[in-house]
Amino acid sequence: LITVTIPNSVTSIGDAAFDSCSGLITVTIPNSVTSIGDAAFYYCRGLVSITIPNSVKNIGEKTFYGCTNLTEVHSQIEQPFAINDNVFQFNNGLQFTTATLYVPVGTKTKYLTTEGWKNFTNIVEGNDDINFADAEVRRICLEKWDLNGNGELSKAEAAKVKYLNQAFMNNDKITSFNDL
Repeated sequence: LITVTIPNSVTSIGDAAFDSCSGLITVTIPNSVTSIGDAAFYYCRGLVSITIPNSVKNIGEKTFYGCTNLTEVHSQIEQPFAINDNVFQFNNGLQFTTATLYVPVGTKTKYLTTEGWKNFTNIVEGNDDINFADAEVRRICLEKWDLNGNGELSKAEAAKVKYLNQAFMNNDKITSFNDL
């Protein structure tokens, strides 16, 4: 199991739903999900980035515990609620220093004062996603380089691109490369 796109019909991710799926790299959580259960992604060591939609109102204990490669947490939650300190933890809290928490603009102060979230040492307002002016350039870039599968291309993901090769070759639909 490498990639999971949870259908829009799902409203809750149950306890231990993906427990120890160490090969799981990308998960897309839709806006229909309101609850993520205890240990839902426990020891999913392949996860690098996760986006939590604003629709989520409850995150269980140890949900992302042991996700040792998780370096980006994108929370779209505009009114952060208290979570247990062990939701994003491994090696005695190390994850709070190695993962960046991206939060909506204007909410950083709320996150800094909310239990669980306030443990992150690097909280950034906004995100580092590239805003594409050209739809075709966006489509190609996401298809080739959206490493975490969240439907966006972050500046960090783009920085990992070493060669363009023939990515845009013979494409007459492109009107602008101002994004790159």
